[in-house]
Amino acid sequence: MEGLSSFGKKCKKHSAICLETQRIPNAINMPEFSNSVILKPEQTYYHKTIHTFSIVE
Repeated sequence: MEGLSSFGKKCKKHSAICLETQRIPNAINMPEFSNSVILKPEQTYYHKTIHTFSIVE
C-alpha cells in the first residue's frame, strides 16, 4: 500500500496487527463449550469487544 501513513509516519510493509475476536474455533465439538456457541431461535446474540490502546513515546 504505497503512500499509506499512520500518525504522520509512513507505514512499512507488514507493519500492522489484526485483532479478531471469536469463540474457540472447535467449541461446537467440546462439551464444556458447546452450549456457548449454539444460538437457539428464541435467543438474541449480542457481543461487544472494546480494544483500548495508548501510545507511549
